Amino acid sequence: MAPREFSIDEGVFIVEQYARNPNACDVQKKWPFDTVKPDRSTIREIIKRWKTSGTILRKTSRKRTKNVVNEENKEKVHEFLQNDCHKSTRRISLELRISHTSTWRILQELDLKPYRPTYVQQLKPDDYQKRFICLLTIALLA
Repeated sequence: MAPREFSIDEGVFIVEQYARNPNACDVQKKWPFDTVKPDRSTIREIIKRWKTSGTILRKTSRKRTKNVVNEENKEKVHEFLQNDCHKSTRRISLELRISHTSTWRILQELDLKPYRPTYVQQLKPDDYQKRFICLLTIALLA
């Protein structure tokens, strides 16, 4: 449950009463409003806020930054991949100044599946006979 916001009048009353007598219980006892009386810890918090910042209002919470998965960045990633499709997602994100996670999301929205191919050794003609012998040995042991 979100903490209750006090009106300006209520906040001014708390600050004035506390300035006259720095006792949170006295502020509660003299509460003239039809609203629920604030708790002592709430009164102390409001007074602390008043002393440090000069206001009874809470700091506004930081808003989430703008979403970078937008059409402009999708186009940038798409053009970048058309020029050089062998770059890693980390390299793409560094060069385009987009977070790695956002780069992954953009690639998924573009229906691309970023991966690095794993190169293995090519089998030589002699290897087939060795593999066949190994298979027979395993089959006989089982």
